[in-house]
Amino acid sequence: MWSMVCKRCGAYNVDNASFCSSCGNSLEQIPVYTTDKTSKKTVDKKKIIIISLLIVIIIMLSIFLIILKSRKNNRYLPDDNATSRTIMIYLVGSDLESENGIATSDLAGIKESEIDFNNMNILLYTGGTQQWHNFISNDENAIYELTTSGFVKKESYSQEDMGDADTLSTLLNYAYDNYVTDAYDLILYDHGGAIDGAIYDDFTNDHLTIAEMGDALDNSSFKGSNKLETIIFRTCLNGTVELANELADYSNYLIASEEITHGAAGSSVLSFLNYIETDDTAIDYGKKFISEYEYQINEIDPLGVATAPMYSIIDLNKIDDVVSELDEFISGIDLSENYADIIRIRGSLYQYAYSFYNQEAYDMVDLYSLIDNITQYSSVSSDDLLAAIDEAVVYNWSEMVEESHGLSIYFPYKGGTLTQNKFLSVYNDLDFSESYVTFIKQISNLVKSNNASNFSKNDITTNNNVITKGEFVLELTPEQAADFAEASYVVFEKQEDGLFMPIYSSDNAYLDGTKVRSNVTNNLLQIVDHSDESRAWVQLYENGKTGVKSYKTFAVAFHFGEGDGLDEFDVSALTLYIDYDDNNKPYIAKASKNSTSEDGISTVFVDLDYYEYIQFTNYRYGILDEAGNYNPDWESSDIKYLFEVSTDSDYELVNVSLDDGDYYAAFTITDIYGNRFYSNLVSVNK
Repeated sequence: MWSMVCKRCGAYNVDNASFCSSCGNSLEQIPVYTTDKTSKKTVDKKKIIIISLLIVIIIMLSIFLIILKSRKNNRYLPDDNATSRTIMIYLVGSDLESENGIATSDLAGIKESEIDFNNMNILLYTGGTQQWHNFISNDENAIYELTTSGFVKKESYSQEDMGDADTLSTLLNYAYDNYVTDAYDLILYDHGGAIDGAIYDDFTNDHLTIAEMGDALDNSSFKGSNKLETIIFRTCLNGTVELANELADYSNYLIASEEITHGAAGSSVLSFLNYIETDDTAIDYGKKFISEYEYQINEIDPLGVATAPMYSIIDLNKIDDVVSELDEFISGIDLSENYADIIRIRGSLYQYAYSFYNQEAYDMVDLYSLIDNITQYSSVSSDDLLAAIDEAVVYNWSEMVEESHGLSIYFPYKGGTLTQNKFLSVYNDLDFSESYVTFIKQISNLVKSNNASNFSKNDITTNNNVITKGEFVLELTPEQAADFAEASYVVFEKQEDGLFMPIYSSDNAYLDGTKVRSNVTNNLLQIVDHSDESRAWVQLYENGKTGVKSYKTFAVAFHFGEGDGLDEFDVSALTLYIDYDDNNKPYIAKASKNSTSEDGISTVFVDLDYYEYIQFTNYRYGILDEAGNYNPDWESSDIKYLFEVSTDSDYELVNVSLDDGDYYAAFTITDIYGNRFYSNLVSVNK
């Protein structure tokens, strides 16, 4: 058989030949093949396939190791029965930190000894704050990681705008690229401004709009099937359906508050991270945050006189149904037929930041309560919409306001024209219910239209009625009743100089047919300084129409410090909350510092002992001229009076009866076009 092959020329030779018959070359070192050429090719193909598969496997393994290395830190130790988390805290301290150290207290509440570092990464991105009271520098942005030794800086950046979408994207992408875990959670911490957005940078005066939050998430890996597990807003007023709709493509759950939130130095809500366990679901995680906020509120306001706390967990996968049903329901409302009734209902609803905190601008109301109250004015049933809201709000904690169901919505009413224009422009950048946006733009135009009203500042008479037993009733004409939206009242004391001093006001008034009714309270207060027995009125404000009962007054407090520099001097506008003990003796139960500006809104509890002096402010007005005629422009005649007490002095609040003194009352009426009018004065028990 021809099986010997010449190495030099490749010719085949007979078996056992010593030399090539073609070229004469020795064949002794040439291997002997016992198969034919077909068998040889089959063997070679198998070898090639095996080698190729090995090469492919090696390449794939190398790629996997490279990817794993790029997204892995030395604390990634997952196990099959544990849910590992990477928690990102996007923190702007702003004046909460600069003036009060609240962010420092919150971070201090996270205890390294309680954290399961095998299954949880905690990252902190900081910036936008003028002064920190901890390890953070104010001249840079930085990413920190919590370790067994505390927060350790991982990355440093130039001083970037925290109100810019790209800055938030930096944190999101850093976490995704460097930490491999089952779930990712985001916490946004700072001021909040309802549909205006949140996160207000001290240095740029910029903030994250709702649309910019969506942009930041869209420029990250957290979208599609790879959503964030939760987004917590440790901010005020961000529990809105507009925000939920924007975040629905990027997170499974939203945890936020419809109302103003609170903090105080020495307390922490971020301490909830100490209690996260590996078998916690997203809802468990959110409930632990809310539970810790509830605990914090009970610490800083145990009597519940100064807060209306609430938080909810929203299933963002259900928000599309809410917005779709809202769009259909609103499309069935004819405003030309029902505007006045809808505005009256709007005026009766609890308004976040206003009904309890007297901040008018934000115009946020509970979505469920709004729809439930205007359902009769739509040709479309509200049943599916209300059911969709119930489905979306998987957990709702509201300690004070029964009509809060977990999701708020913007409805322009009390905010000024400029504010309404600003907030309405937010919708230009959002993909939200077209019917609802058209609806509220029409509402805004009508509310601020200055249409002719049946009221005027000098013809709302009371027929010289006298208030008896605290009852105050004002009879309106049918035309006036048709234009009525809401009312409050003011109690005045007539001074010796003929001026009138407002000493009490309340929103506890309502329309009954053509009569406006209220009961004038007897909870009048004065402050007495026993160092010289001087006294002055405490101008008290009551919130009571919606069932949230609180009494408050406003003051200015001064802290001079121990040094001579101006940096030691602090002047604070305070809200003082009044409560009554078991013997009905009034006292200052809580004091808060108010911050409301372009930087959002916040309320921070303070210790009055920090201040050296408190000034109570009173105003007097020329409501009647010397002939007893009503002055319709009396608000412009104000004269301010101050009563100052030292916090070291012996002062107290005392009750004063309506039976002692020369008192008058007047209704403040708001019509359906947003105009305010006053009734004539009525004597109390005279």
